Amino acid sequence: MPEQYDNNYVDLLVEEHHLNQGELWGILLKVAAKNKDLDVSNVYFQPEGDIFVAYSSSYELSKKMEIILNKLISDDDYLIHTVKLSSLNNI
Repeated sequence: MPEQYDNNYVDLLVEEHHLNQGELWGILLKVAAKNKDLDVSNVYFQPEGDIFVAYSSSYELSKKMEIILNKLISDDDYLIHTVKLSSLNNI
């Protein structure tokens, strides 16, 4: 997984929506996965402070979600696009 660099936009989202990093990334991953037509209904998301854990019994789904998360972390345009699709888009 790529290292998450300092991102003022992410910090702003966390502050404005009174979330921790784990909650934010969990929300964004769900939105991005649903936008890619992935069924995440059987995925368990658990924010734990500034990280989150997602559990799935499907290896294939997990690998697809890993790709999405890596893109969210490393591609600002994709991150902003995903935020616009989410309920966090009022910033």
